Amino acid sequence: MPHPLVTILPALFLAGLATTASATPRNGGADGEDSADLTTALKGGRTWLNFRYRFEEVDDDGLPLNGTASTLRTVLGYETGVWNGWRATVEFEDVSPIGADNYNSTINGKTNRPVVADPDGSEVNQAFVTYEGFEDLVLRVGRREIKYDNFRFIRNVGWRQNHQSFRAAEATFTGLGPATLDYVYLFGVDRIFGDDSPKGNEQASSHLLHATVDLEDAGTLVLYDYYLDFDDVLEGVSTNTAGVRYTGAVDVADDVALDYALEFASQTDAGDNPNDVDQEYYLAQLGAKTAGVRVHVAMEHLGGSGDPGDKFTTPLATLHAHNGFADQFLVTPDDGLDDLFFGVSGKVGKVKGSAVYHIFESDSNNRDYGDEIDLVVSAPVYAGTTVGLKYAGFSGDDALFDDVQKVMGWISYTLL
Repeated sequence: MPHPLVTILPALFLAGLATTASATPRNGGADGEDSADLTTALKGGRTWLNFRYRFEEVDDDGLPLNGTASTLRTVLGYETGVWNGWRATVEFEDVSPIGADNYNSTINGKTNRPVVADPDGSEVNQAFVTYEGFEDLVLRVGRREIKYDNFRFIRNVGWRQNHQSFRAAEATFTGLGPATLDYVYLFGVDRIFGDDSPKGNEQASSHLLHATVDLEDAGTLVLYDYYLDFDDVLEGVSTNTAGVRYTGAVDVADDVALDYALEFASQTDAGDNPNDVDQEYYLAQLGAKTAGVRVHVAMEHLGGSGDPGDKFTTPLATLHAHNGFADQFLVTPDDGLDDLFFGVSGKVGKVKGSAVYHIFESDSNNRDYGDEIDLVVSAPVYAGTTVGLKYAGFSGDDALFDDVQKVMGWISYTLL
């Protein structure tokens, strides 16, 4: 029997489409300015140009040599104005080594060094068209970055130099009062490994359903169902994941606010996945902020029985944002993962910083994976330019994981 969300969300979506189909096309796009003249729309578009230099040094005790990556990401994009309800977007992306590439980029064959998944290459990162001519409905088709919630399930992997993008058809409906309903038919994923990698382009026949309800002072409720059916490298993690997420914040005293996040999801195998998967995910997080300083504690659980392949997976997430910057859990172990973490963050002038401590254990078979400290600091230095520095120190259980240290620095400059 399908999860109830598989039935409820499509029904809501179809109801929204029926309402929209009878509506009169509106005269303005998202910005309220729709031109009947194509030349005006082209001249009224926007262009962006961004450069991001990244240095990443990795010391992995399990490998004979360190990894040192020095790369530059260049992005050039253009989006037209609205013409009769339509607009078009295209974005080019190039990743180039600066100096020696003494790291395993996943495609350069340097397997005696740690992986830094920033292979060199140039590609079209986004190319899609948008139709905004109906009231309460936006349609998109093409290759684009898709971002949901807190990066955990569907995201563009924005930390890596080559972003992840999705080949998809998407409809976003906002005609249900405080609710926004998004449906995506996903027919391909262009992953961070680039076009020259066998892992770079994944064919799919997948469905993403995502509903957000604004509860105003009571917080935000999200319902989702992600049916992922992959054809190639990711076939073994084809799954159906249905869940609910609730977030909010409340003032409890003068200059003291609490924030919270609760999430639960269940996952089963889908498509031609050869594994039997029946696992759960949950997140419970509580934070407190006062005088510009926030502290938080959280527990994240990705179930795993210990049987090969029976584990909770999130293959389309921005994984670097979860379970430690040392990237030791980009693939969920078969025994699952429990991540208990504590953090503090704040801002002094223009400088932002944070520190997080993780304790990693298994779900099954009582395994202690290790612990990790993550530090990050960033600041704008002048208009359009930001600098930042990260450190990750992972201390692994000798029988399961090696010790890993990473130092990561970057400069981002937006010219347009």
